Amino acid sequence: MKKIRLGELLDIGKSYFKSEKKLDNKMDLFFKNQFRGDFIFTNRGMTAIQALIEDFNLENSEIIIPNFICSDVFSNLFKHNNIIPKIVDCEKDSFKISLKEVKKKITNKTKAIMIVHTLGIANNPEEFAKFCKKRGLILIENCAHCFHTKYKKEYLGSFGDASIFSFRSKEVRSFVGGMYLNNRRKISEKVRNKLDKFRYKREDLIRAINIFKISNLLSKIRRNVAPNAKFSNVGKKHEIYHIPKIGKALFCYHIENMDILKKKKMALKLYNGLSNKKIKIFISEKEVKEFSARSFPLMLKNRAEVYDKLLKLGLNPGKGWTPTFSENEFAKKKWNLSNTGNAEKYSRELLTISLDEINDKNIAKIVELLDFHKNKERL
Repeated sequence: MKKIRLGELLDIGKSYFKSEKKLDNKMDLFFKNQFRGDFIFTNRGMTAIQALIEDFNLENSEIIIPNFICSDVFSNLFKHNNIIPKIVDCEKDSFKISLKEVKKKITNKTKAIMIVHTLGIANNPEEFAKFCKKRGLILIENCAHCFHTKYKKEYLGSFGDASIFSFRSKEVRSFVGGMYLNNRRKISEKVRNKLDKFRYKREDLIRAINIFKISNLLSKIRRNVAPNAKFSNVGKKHEIYHIPKIGKALFCYHIENMDILKKKKMALKLYNGLSNKKIKIFISEKEVKEFSARSFPLMLKNRAEVYDKLLKLGLNPGKGWTPTFSENEFAKKKWNLSNTGNAEKYSRELLTISLDEINDKNIAKIVELLDFHKNKERL
């Protein structure tokens, strides 16, 4: 994930010192232009999911969910809400789950199905919406990766009964923040009352540290001191907190400075460069041209080696979600989960390149590096 340069801090500061009401109005207007449903802003994507669970009374139920997902977050939420996950594998050469496989997981305890638009790639929302309506199930769209993304003239997030968004280290570099959207009705008073009760002001300073490049240094120190440390959200119960003002200021700054056309141009250049070298990409040309995918997903058997070399090029590549639900030690033990096949493979091999970081100067170097390692894998 690309860090904010020091030169940007002045403009971010100007945004922060605006009245909170002005920031709220700007955020409200941005999303009201996309969605007709009712929404609230929260301090994290996890908190938005907790709001959704309580709003639709999904406690003590079963939810069908992709195996390839941020397992620590959902293990924690499902544990505290007594929800049993029914995991579904990804399709071959795709992050999507199929309706055919989902149908096999439905029981009389199933209340909801969650689809994830991984890296902005739509997971057939129309097909799932039609099925869920027919069966009386709740369709949840996980839009953590698809900020401001259209699918067939509608924004992703508007197809399901409810959707969740995350602004932390995703499409918008707000480092904090999330949103819960209810497309079916007004959000219940019990959820809104909790939001008014819990205002987590301490988080402003804690999350703001990530704005500075010094956060990279702190991460390196942590890795050297405790290289084998494992961090998990399991065990921590999350209340429904407001997004802090620093998150609002960063969000507003970024939507004012988005350059979608430039990003799309770079995406096509990188896609063409990789395609010409026959380097396998996990997105189609159509998805790149429609600009639904916001990162380039690659599958590499020698991922660690390529990852280190991309770091030397000044990039911050991602490794997707590790572990999957079936490989999460807590989840595997609690719900007796077994491996599904594709998801585990993707978790080991996935490497993503953010479109925020590519430019005319480094595209050729990226293609050259990946072409070298593609040929090396064949040896």
